[in-house]
Amino acid sequence: MYKTQTVEFQVNSKNEEVDVSETTTHGHKKIKGFFIESSEDISGSYFRKFELNKEEVLADKFGANILKENAAKSWKDVMWNCDIEVADSEIRFDYVDSGKASKYPYSCKIHFVNIC
Repeated sequence: MYKTQTVEFQVNSKNEEVDVSETTTHGHKKIKGFFIESSEDISGSYFRKFELNKEEVLADKFGANILKENAAKSWKDVMWNCDIEVADSEIRFDYVDSGKASKYPYSCKIHFVNIC
């Protein structure tokens, strides 16, 4: 059975670096993929670090916009596929804003697709 977990974070100012740390939802065994949702322009924004269960998943300075769902691409088209054991594990990432958003603060959501 598939379930999702959403991690939401807020960017308060231009060029801000946001450190996020969450624990996977109890009962989730694996993360199969993830994608980002935001109403703002996040082109140029990137992840400095992105770890699941202490395993680096994305390279340093990986473009956040690549994973963004939009009108032209569904979440299935932009999802980063992986297969990582995560039972009660840490999700940790650093998001660096590019300063291109039309308004601040704004929020982003990262949706993790899990297998239970």
